[in-house]
Amino acid sequence: MSKVLVFGANSFSGRHFQAFFSHELASQGHVCVGVVREQSSLSAANIFVPELRGNAIRELIVKEKPDYIVNFIGGASSSGFDSLYAKNAGISREILAAAVDASSVNRVLLVGSAAAYGVPKDLPVAETAPLQPVTDYGLVKVMQEHYAQYYHRVHGLEVCVARTFNVLGAGMPESLAIPSFIGRIAAASNNVEVGDLETSRDYLTIEDVVRGYWQILQKGQGGEAYNVCSGRSVRMRELFDFICERLDKKLTITVDSKKLRPGEVKDSRGGNDKLVKLGWSPRGDIFASLESMIREVVVVY
Repeated sequence: MSKVLVFGANSFSGRHFQAFFSHELASQGHVCVGVVREQSSLSAANIFVPELRGNAIRELIVKEKPDYIVNFIGGASSSGFDSLYAKNAGISREILAAAVDASSVNRVLLVGSAAAYGVPKDLPVAETAPLQPVTDYGLVKVMQEHYAQYYHRVHGLEVCVARTFNVLGAGMPESLAIPSFIGRIAAASNNVEVGDLETSRDYLTIEDVVRGYWQILQKGQGGEAYNVCSGRSVRMRELFDFICERLDKKLTITVDSKKLRPGEVKDSRGGNDKLVKLGWSPRGDIFASLESMIREVVVVY
């Protein structure tokens, strides 16, 4: 039996991780305790901690005595670089510093991003590829990884990083790219403005992603990063056509120059050999996940 302490339990990935625990692991005696900063997210499985700072984090870890810690706090949307740093790298550093003094902790998992790679030179991208971010978000994720390396090398903390590629699944915030894209298509009558539909991305279902996180927690090697990805990429045009078909839409498209980002990664897919060696493999159908996301939007429109 093991106990996992989940920071950011009310996030999209955090909720799915807890659901995975409830459905797959609770019957085996494993315990998952979530940490939330909003009382509206409070449940029997969650602890309300309004101010996550060094002492509060340390006291929480000492009290709960977790075997494993996962940090889902983060995100790309922000009001500025300082905020972006604080909710990605800064909070991770505080969690790692607090975990160093906790004898119960076997391993910490930080959820990173493929944005750390920037524009890949070779595909699929292996974990040994250079980290050359081209966005502020990618930059703070690299800083997060440097903290992981420091606490592993200097303090001997067993900490791993999951470099997660693109994720699909029900319950994604509407502000994110794919839910927003579905919403624009659903609301359109004849024409829809789009960005570059020829870009390709590596997608996994959220269910496959959280299973990957559990494998890393159980079997990962401290100081290592693991790509969480399918190993294949899908063009945005293919997703667009699928969404239009499911919504019974026949639309013309206009390329909006404001949606074209300088330095845009044209194709991104990762190598998942390291994660597969831990006993993981993708099972889910990304188009089934996309369909569940479409059904959520249809309720609105």
